[in-house]
Amino acid sequence: MTRWILAVFSAALILVTATIGGRDAHAQDSVSQLARAILSFEENVTWESVSGDWRGKRNGWISTVRSAETPAQLARQVLALEEAMGWDSVEPAWRNRRDGWVADMQAARSPAAVGRGLLELEENTLWSAVAKEWRQLRDPWIALVRAAR
Repeated sequence: MTRWILAVFSAALILVTATIGGRDAHAQDSVSQLARAILSFEENVTWESVSGDWRGKRNGWISTVRSAETPAQLARQVLALEEAMGWDSVEPAWRNRRDGWVADMQAARSPAAVGRGLLELEENTLWSAVAKEWRQLRDPWIALVRAAR
């Protein structure tokens, strides 16, 4: 009887460990997908739409996005990008929404929360602030962000 209990306990432990490991792998995949989406969006924001000091910060920012391991780390990088973007690059209504969006991003701890914030920033970014190619890239990009959540 003791061997049977030990065998059942061991099997249950293996199942729980595999399930948790699977969730961790999915979460890391989501972080990687979101990082790619963030980099893609930034790559299509025009130089005219970001602050002059972004050039000097950009390489470090890219490295930080690529090495991010958590949604919260990515959220901070989305905030940094948004801060670099000028008011002329976003919809006028962004002035009213921005404080709430910043609070949402500061509290973001899941891929879904970061994805929602990233999509909201993109939706409020003017066409004049992104490369002409963004119109063709946008739908697949949105699908990537949604898949990461």
